[in-house]
Amino acid sequence: MYMLWQGTKGLAVLYLTGTLFTGLAAAFAGLVVIREVARIAVSQTQLEDTEDEV
Repeated sequence: MYMLWQGTKGLAVLYLTGTLFTGLAAAFAGLVVIREVARIAVSQTQLEDTEDEV
């Protein structure tokens, strides 16, 4: 029974660590995507601004 408990605890720690890393990776990927989208949006508005001036 004790060995089973130790194994379960080990799995739980692995699962939590994996979830944490997955969450961090997802957050990082999300930030990169948001930054890219913002950059594209900014360049689009700048293009529109220059078109208006001409």
